[in-house]
Amino acid sequence: MYAAEFYQAEQTYKELLDVADKEDELSFPELATIYSRLGKYAKETELLEKIKEKKIHYPVLEEAAKKNRRQRQPQLSFDGTYKEELGRNGFKDITKKYTGIGLHIQPALFQEIGFDAARNEYGNSSASTLLKSYYILGNYSIIFNDYFEADINFGVEDFDTDGKTFFLYDIGIKSYLEEHVGLYLSYKQYPIDDTIQSLAEGIYRQDVNAGLTLDYLPFIFLGFDFNLLNYSDNNDGKKFHLWSSYRLFGKRSNLDLTYHYEKFETSISNAEAINSTEFLQESNVSYWSPGNYWKHLLTAEYRLELWPTGRYQSGTSYVSALYGIGYESENDLYQQLEVNFFLEIIPSILLKGTYAYDWSDDYDRQEAFASFVYRW
Repeated sequence: MYAAEFYQAEQTYKELLDVADKEDELSFPELATIYSRLGKYAKETELLEKIKEKKIHYPVLEEAAKKNRRQRQPQLSFDGTYKEELGRNGFKDITKKYTGIGLHIQPALFQEIGFDAARNEYGNSSASTLLKSYYILGNYSIIFNDYFEADINFGVEDFDTDGKTFFLYDIGIKSYLEEHVGLYLSYKQYPIDDTIQSLAEGIYRQDVNAGLTLDYLPFIFLGFDFNLLNYSDNNDGKKFHLWSSYRLFGKRSNLDLTYHYEKFETSISNAEAINSTEFLQESNVSYWSPGNYWKHLLTAEYRLELWPTGRYQSGTSYVSALYGIGYESENDLYQQLEVNFFLEIIPSILLKGTYAYDWSDDYDRQEAFASFVYRW
């Protein structure tokens, strides 16, 4: 399909859905392609299963159906991540190495269960390894219908160097009032890994997150998140994130131009600390707690599908690149770079990778991720 057709697809999305509900089989091939290109993968799966049940043969959808079946096969992954953060007056000083495996299967069409298990090693700018832990997280996700889905994660991170154990969870639900309005709510708990000291002290945070997404206007997507934060050391805070995105489609690519506004407030502030060691002794806060922080950011992300629609590999491999520039509190220039790839080498072998780099006058963050996936 051409760019103009995807524009029209977004404008007449509800009309196409109504056509499908009326069993107009002539619309199925076009609608399946639209679902795939717009990232509506659950709806694409539902439509392909409907075609299968009706025993209708569409030559143009043969490869899409094969791709969809491959994507739902059991997956075993071998994953590695390296992350480092430095800055914020010394309250961000951490390195993390993650090496692990993951197993995910779909026992039913719209359900998935799995787990991830890993070994973590934490260090800082002075030493590469100061703390070690074992990490395991179980996952269950389900799509109940066109309007409701849930994702549930529970696990632990156990530190063998000091005996501390963190209980991890992330429970989220999504609801769609109708095709163009999405609501989501989540509740999670995780350790604060800003510094070695925050981990050694056993500091963790609980987040309640609520958000809304809208895509009523052609090519334009809007959304906002609101977080309530509760730290285990009696600190608390809130976050607000507002974004607006404009999307352009090409034959095998899309470009997203997005504006972000973020605000982060905490009841305890260490943003003005000149000597972080002295301030830490006075405030007992061993992680970044800015008091009042804000950021404006404009990003451009380009994504290229490596295979055209209709090919065997269509929708299975892509590369993307993102660059962002903006400014944050104290009017510091903030920049962001991210590169991703997802490759289906053969039907049973996938390779995934990410490199991200954020930097400003007061902060640097780098993260690299690679994953080898076998499916059967």
